[in-house]
Parts: sequence; structure tokens; C-alpha cells
Amino acid sequence: MHDTTHDARLAAIIDQLEHCLIQLDALEVRGAALRLDHAIEELRSARERRLGSQPKQERPA
Repeated sequence: MHDTTHDARLAAIIDQLEHCLIQLDALEVRGAALRLDHAIEELRSARERRLGSQPKQERPA
């Protein structure tokens, strides 16, 4: 359950950062937007690696 909460929190943070990225782009702050975009991609990759490394839970028959 902790992993699910952690994953949900990380997904929410990524969503918030994407919103900030849109606003930075609208303000034409390209350097900061580019750095934030790279950070978002790193978070997504880390999240995918984490999800991929978790053992699969057995389903009830």
C-alpha cells in the first residue's frame, strides 16, 4: 500500500510540474522551461523504473 501511495504522490507532483511548465512556456521563460522539462522526464523515467522493478502481485484465482 505504501508503494501505491508513493506512486500516486509522485504522479501528482509530475502533474503539478507539467502545469508549471505550461506557465513558464507561456511566459516565454525558455531556459527554465527546458530545465523543468528535463526534470519531469527524469521523474517519469524513475517512476517507470520503480514500477517495472516491483514484484508482480498474485491475483486471486
